[in-house]
Parts: sequence; C-alpha cells; structure tokens
Amino acid sequence: MSHNSNLHEKDVIAFRDGTARGCYRNFGAHVMEEGVSFVVWAPEVKKVRVVGDFNNWEESHDMRQMGSTGVWTLFVKGLGELVPYMFQVVTKDDQVFLKADPFAFVRETREREKRPGTSLTYNLDGYEWSKEDREWLADRGAEVMHEEGGMVICRSQLQPLLIYEVHLGSWKRRQDGSYFTYMEFAQELVPYVSSMGYTHIQLMPVMEHIADESLGYQISGYYAVSNRFGTPRDFMAFVDACHQAGLGVILDWVPAGFSDDEFGLGQFNGKYLFEADQQDGSGRELESEKSLRFDFVRGWVWSYLISNAIFLFEVFHVDGLRLDVTRILYRDEIVASLKFDTAIVYESAGDTDPEEGFGPGFGSGAGFGPGTGFGSGTGFGSGAGFESESKPDSEAESGSQAKPESETAKGSEGLSGTEAQSGSAAKHEPWDGSDIGKGSASTVIDAATGLETETGINTGAGLDTAKILNTVVAGTDVSPDHQEGSESRGRVVKTREIDPAGVSFIRALSVAVRKRYPGVLMFAEEVSGWQDVTQPIEEDGLGFDFKYELGWSYDTLRYAGTDFPWRPSQHRLVSFSSMYLFSESVVLPLSHRFFQKGIPSLAGRLAGDYRQKFAGLRALYCYFLAHPGKKLMFMGTELAQFTEWSYQSGLEWFLLDYDWHESFHGFVREANRFYGAQPALWSMDMTWDGFTWIEADNAKQGVFCFVRKARRYDDQLVVVLNMSAVSYDRFRIGVPTVYEEHCWKVAESRSQRRFYKEIFNSDAVEFGGSGMVNEQPLYVDRIACNHCPESLVLGLPPLSGIFLRPHIE
Repeated sequence: MSHNSNLHEKDVIAFRDGTARGCYRNFGAHVMEEGVSFVVWAPEVKKVRVVGDFNNWEESHDMRQMGSTGVWTLFVKGLGELVPYMFQVVTKDDQVFLKADPFAFVRETREREKRPGTSLTYNLDGYEWSKEDREWLADRGAEVMHEEGGMVICRSQLQPLLIYEVHLGSWKRRQDGSYFTYMEFAQELVPYVSSMGYTHIQLMPVMEHIADESLGYQISGYYAVSNRFGTPRDFMAFVDACHQAGLGVILDWVPAGFSDDEFGLGQFNGKYLFEADQQDGSGRELESEKSLRFDFVRGWVWSYLISNAIFLFEVFHVDGLRLDVTRILYRDEIVASLKFDTAIVYESAGDTDPEEGFGPGFGSGAGFGPGTGFGSGTGFGSGAGFESESKPDSEAESGSQAKPESETAKGSEGLSGTEAQSGSAAKHEPWDGSDIGKGSASTVIDAATGLETETGINTGAGLDTAKILNTVVAGTDVSPDHQEGSESRGRVVKTREIDPAGVSFIRALSVAVRKRYPGVLMFAEEVSGWQDVTQPIEEDGLGFDFKYELGWSYDTLRYAGTDFPWRPSQHRLVSFSSMYLFSESVVLPLSHRFFQKGIPSLAGRLAGDYRQKFAGLRALYCYFLAHPGKKLMFMGTELAQFTEWSYQSGLEWFLLDYDWHESFHGFVREANRFYGAQPALWSMDMTWDGFTWIEADNAKQGVFCFVRKARRYDDQLVVVLNMSAVSYDRFRIGVPTVYEEHCWKVAESRSQRRFYKEIFNSDAVEFGGSGMVNEQPLYVDRIACNHCPESLVLGLPPLSGIFLRPHIE
C-alpha cells in the first residue's frame, strides 16, 4: 500500500472551487499496471478506509489524507479489474458509514450484490472505436454555426430531428423476462430505429440506479452506466453501432438531485456535503421520488456534475443530454392550482433589469407556461362516426363564404394565429412570443368551456429581483428572500424561490460543454415558463439548443382525448401554439411522462370506435410531424398499444400480428421517412419564415390548414388536417400565391397555370385507411377563400392528414 502521487494540490483546489472539468480522471478507482489507485473526497472526518473482497471487508486498508484537503488516497498493489470495494467513512464522533464510490465506473449487479452500492474496479480503456464513429464525431463538430442571409444559425436547427425515446428495460426482453444487453440492443434496437426513419435515440437514464420503478431518475452512480445491461465497453459498442447506422444518441441526465440511499452521496461525511440542508426542507425533492437536491452553492457540486457531463461526451461519445432544469432553477417544488369554468388565466411579471456579468442574469424569471392543463377530455365515446357528405363548394369552404377578389385582403399568405381567429383582414405582424413574461397585464385564453383545469404556473409577480439577482461565485452563500404565495380571483398562486446558484450552474454547464464539444445538443425540459432557455449565454439566456415544449403536448393530448361533439369548444388548444410558437427553439415531445402508470396510452385516450382511433392516430401523427419544431416520440406509440406502458415488461410486439396495428406501424415508418425527405418540415421550423396559417379558426368543421415553407418554392407544402369524423367529397381551401423573392421561385408569367399534387395522405389503403385520396392534380382557381385570392378543391377524408406540393405547368 502506498500514497498516490498522481493527484496534485491544484486539482484539489479546482475541485473545491467548482472549476474542475475532468475530475473523474483523478478521483475514484483507477486500474493501473501494478494495482489500483483509490481517491475519495471526504472532508472533516477522522478516517477513511477501502474495504472489499480483497481484504474480506475488514478494516485493514486505511487511506491517507493529503494535508488537510479532505482528499484521501491509497494505492493497493496486485489488484486488477472487477474487484468489489466500498469506502468506510469514520466521522469525528465515531459514526461509521459504508459509502459507494461517487466516481465508480461500474456497480455490482443486483444478483451478486451483498452490500447495496458495492462498486467494482474497472479500466475504461481498451475499446477501439470504428472509423464511422470517428467520421461521425468529426462531422458533428464541423461548422456548428451556419451563416445564412446575414444571420448565424445553429446547424442543428436546419436539419431533421426525429427522436425515438427508449426505456431499455422495457423496450424488449428475452422470453424468460430477463434484460437484453447493450450488445443485443446494438443488434436489434439500432437497426429497428434506423429502419423506422428516426434520426436519434434518446435513452431514459442509463446511469446506475437501484429501483427499476424509478425509471433511472433516482441515480445512485453518475459515472457508472447500469450494469443491468452490461459493461461500460458494451455501452460504447452500442453508441458506436448507432453512429454506424447514422443515429445520434441522447441521454436523459439528472443533475438536479440524487438517490437518498444510505450508501450514496447523502451525508457522505456525516454532514450535508453534496445535498442542500434538509432542515429547512430545501434539500429534498418530491417525497414520492425519494431523492435529495444538490446544493449548487457548493463548488464541488459544480465540479462533480459538469465533469460528469464532460465524461459522458468524452468516454461514451454521446451526442446530447436532456435535463430537467426547472428543479435546478428553483429551490422549491410548488404547484399552483387553477380552476375556471371558461378560461385559463396567466399572469406575467413586471419588467426588471438583470445585472451584468456571468452571474444569474435571468431577467424576471417569470412569464407563463403555455400549457392549458392535461386531461382526457370528455370521454372516449364513439362520437359522430364516419359520415360521408357530398356538399357543394359553398357549403364546404372551410366554414366561410367565398368573397370576390375585390373584397379580399391584400396579400395571400393567409393569416397567422389570432388574426385568423378573428377573421380580420387587417395586416398585422405575427407575434413571436418575445414579450412573454414582460408587462403586468393578464392574458386570458378562452381555451375550454365547462371544464375544470389544473396547471402549474409561475406568476413571478412581486419578486424583488434586486435581492436575488446576485452574481454567484462557487462557494459563496446565497440567501435570497422567499416570496410568499398570494390569492386572487378565486385561485391560489404561489411563487417559487429562484436559486441564483442553480442558474449560474446551468450557464457554466452550457459554457463548458460548448467549449469542449461543439456540435453536441443540449435539451432542456422547463415547466415554469422561464424565458430565453435557448438563447445564448451572452444574451442572458441559458444556452440550450432546444427546449421541450410541454405546453404543446398538454394541449394536443387534451384535444385528442376530447370526443367529437365537444371538439369545437376545444379547437383553440390546437391553434393556441401560435401564441408562443417561435419564442424558443423547441422539440415537440410526446414522451414517457405522458404515458406512465395510470395514464392511458396514446391510442387508448383517443375518441371514437376502433377504426376511428386508428384514423385519429394517423391524423395526430401528421399534425405532430407537420407542426413547427423538432420531434420526440416515446417507444411503443408506433405499435398503437392500447394498454398502459409498464416498466416491468417489454412492449407488446405481438400486436404486429394484427392488421390494424401492422398497418399503423407501416404508416409511422413511411411518415417518418416522408418527414426526413421534406425540407419544408424541418429546414425553417424555428421562425415565422417557415410557417403561415391558412385556416386556424374552423372550429365547426375541425379543419386546420397551413403552409410549411422551404427555401425552394418547389419544396413548400400545404398541410390540411381534418380532426373531425366527417368526410367531404369537395372541400375548398385557400392557397398562397405571392412569395418573397429571396425564398421562393416566382412564376415568370401569370398565365402559367398552377396546381398541387397530393404527396402524402394518411387515409391511404396501405395505411389502414378508406382510400379516399386525391390522385389527380388539384388546379388552383381564382376564387377567394381563407383570406387568399386563390383556392383549390380537394377530397377530404375524416380524421386525416394530407400534404400537398405546388407545381407550375
């Protein structure tokens, strides 16, 4: 046994100060040629020992402290890989704790584990990455920012992003119920996801955790991928296989809190070392999750977590991280309950000026979450059925009478958002959502009639930001005043206590990742309505690439679960996204959080009979792909499972033996490929330049129509969605005629006749539909409709999504 000399005092200082970005290279257990080096940080204790199988778990291997730094080291000769060990910590008052190594690369499997938290020595070296992986990483880091039209745009925003979210433990299992390995997932999951047309795989946390039911979110080993599925080198092979197949890999990452297991980080030295002080309640997350909250005032927490993010990119070559930032931005967990009969009310905070510098700088920290609640609507009745109506054009023109050309509004790109809802022909600039969270006026959204809605919001009103916008330096104490809740208008609203140290941590994380790994993607799930999540740090943003737009998910699923007779009253749940559409760079997530235990599957919550449910699923998926924003879909949705998802078993793959499910599975595959082949659906989906409403206010007929634009006129698409159970043999819609010269190819002569071709229809027979498709060209008429001087007539199936492409003879 000897003292390890590879660790220097400057490394310890950097760790304590919060500036270390690769501390996993020094701390933990490292297998060397002649033995294993052990390093652990446990300040203000009497003694630390290494115990394990190699010494029969006896107190024979005392570690040595480096001066008074709190860093304890030991080198044990003769040890190699996969040796079980733990740290025995003896406090100054002689309490003894058996702790897992915070930097362990492998944890013992549950089948062999005699002591929870037992770590194994492991050498991360030795895996030889493929040529395809090296080329993938080189391409990922090249030309991250793209200049176009005088603007600098992130390249990821100009590319398709269609994510398949996976929980490895329940995607597929062996016949005996045991888990697949990382190697088996590389052989089965990777080619499956690639064949289905997805661009990325997102894995729910694969870091080590004890309870299966936690789904990986109560992490007990941040530097150890779960041994349920194999070794770290096996996981490297899985990522390598993804890159060889052209798939990116995104990991759910949980830096807000950690498992409260006795062997974990909690009271690691007999005191609150990594976690916030629980005496005031701030150290614990939700009781149902049994986790402790990291204390972001402490520098070593920054070093531990930011180094962990770097570790995942460096060692495993992953391409992105998704994290819940709400629990980092705030100290507490407070949900405000709202109940209204006819409206959802959001309040925004007063204007404030953030302080300059790299501190918090988070503005008012208010705004409003765009979601309007979540529920299954009014039941799953059979609704109106599939009714086929053959109506004259004047009766089926999107619910509005055609007007002569002289009476139509000037311009022909349709109206956006609230303009179309009001029917006004006046010219207005589209609202980009940039004023969310500013000003003191209330915004009333008539989102639901006769329904009670519950939602969590953050009003931010009355926050004394002068007291909380302190520049935070790692290691300093921050004690912002806590704003108590208020009551008004029959609702109870409680503000949340912002954590300036948490805000600064998020920004430091973004800076560290961007500096070392340009091209990787950072995703934020944020539910409080925080502004500028995807804005650069230099512009007082949080620096993320994309934000999960949960408000869109809540509204969409609520609408989808509403029975047909009641959908007109819920119509604005779909069009409401115009109010906040481009305030952030977003991902539209239909993720696991919407399909957990006790929550119906997507197919199970839809209205209608069996046939209508499948048609509704296809229409909803078309809306999902056509709506601006990148996409994420949870596994199993492509199978149209009716039962709840369970972590205890694999997906219901047997459903593919049934025609309806097999047809829907094929539809998802073809729809995904269609999405990837259409630049209009992803190349301009972060600004108003790529989207224009044609019809947003046809609540009576449940029809939506909009344009998705691309840089070439020939690539733009007109999207028509029929969310009702009624079909129309002849349905007239307005179409755009004038295009900006820098974006569109303009017809050289007005005598050239324009027409549209249907290039995708969810009602096609091969998808399980009725076959009501538009095979012939759809010629444009000089008949006004939907505030457009020109229009066309098409057949419109019930519960369908149709994509049209323009042509010029």
